[in-house]
Amino acid sequence: MCLAAVALATGCGPTLPSKPQTYPVHGAVKLQGSPVHGGDIEFMQVDMNAGGIEARSVITKDGEYNASSFVDQEGMVPGEYKVRLRQYVGMPGKLGVEPTTIPKKYLDYDTSGLKYTIKAEDNAIDIDLE
Repeated sequence: MCLAAVALATGCGPTLPSKPQTYPVHGAVKLQGSPVHGGDIEFMQVDMNAGGIEARSVITKDGEYNASSFVDQEGMVPGEYKVRLRQYVGMPGKLGVEPTTIPKKYLDYDTSGLKYTIKAEDNAIDIDLE
């Protein structure tokens, strides 16, 4: 029993791998020049063999976002990403305004046409939807 307590105290158990370095990714989402009100923006790595780390952010009522790959660590892992949006139509909630209806093509990674490279630096990415 004492040996088990010593083993636990000295860290002989499994440890979680450390998270990769992340870099800030932020910007604004606009539809035909006006801020998108509400929804989510989601990023998925193009090369899933590169670790497959996704990221997301809520889009504020002003159309702004600040993406994160991890709940407790802001920013994203560098790489090439496809992007899709998710909408909150009919759910004004905390926004105080009716969320924007986003064209259907932007709701899927494969049809959105949105692809961005996240670099090992501050990434300011504004997204203009048609």
